[in-house]
Amino acid sequence: MNFMTQNERIDRIRSDHWIAFDRATIVLNRLTSLMETPRQSRMPGLMVYGSSGIGKTMIAKRMASKYPTQYKSDLGITKTPVLLLQAPPAPDERRFYQHLLSTIGAPMWGRRTVSELEVRALNHLRDMDLKMLMIDEVHNLLGSYREQRRFLNMLRFLANELSENVSAKVSHGSGGIVLLRAE
Repeated sequence: MNFMTQNERIDRIRSDHWIAFDRATIVLNRLTSLMETPRQSRMPGLMVYGSSGIGKTMIAKRMASKYPTQYKSDLGITKTPVLLLQAPPAPDERRFYQHLLSTIGAPMWGRRTVSELEVRALNHLRDMDLKMLMIDEVHNLLGSYREQRRFLNMLRFLANELSENVSAKVSHGSGGIVLLRAE
């Protein structure tokens, strides 16, 4: 029998646990079907919207755990089918690309233009064989109308360039996931 110490039991109790309630299962099944969607010129996307604290981030984490990152030692590269990314605190393209590059562990040095960051991020995402990009806390991207349009155009550009799905998780007042899917 596998016995845990008291501290191990307490840590397990305090850790996140997946509870498969009906709506969460519906969203997970939809995300899984998006992963299996054949490549097309306009890939479908998904936005998950709801009140804060109802499990949107847990659904995104669960989806990411279904498609874990794998290191291919023979090729010396890491394959990441699903990338879960938190939106920057403001609708700023530079910060988005810097955060994306930081999340995937791409080295950062010097000040780069937005277009240089964009090209670098696209190259890394292609090398990772990315199939889906999920962006959490999308409410952070709500700025002025002009800022929203620029950021949404950037997401559309990413989706078109990578032919991937974009998924957004949005809470009532907080939260959000945007999903991009590539093939």
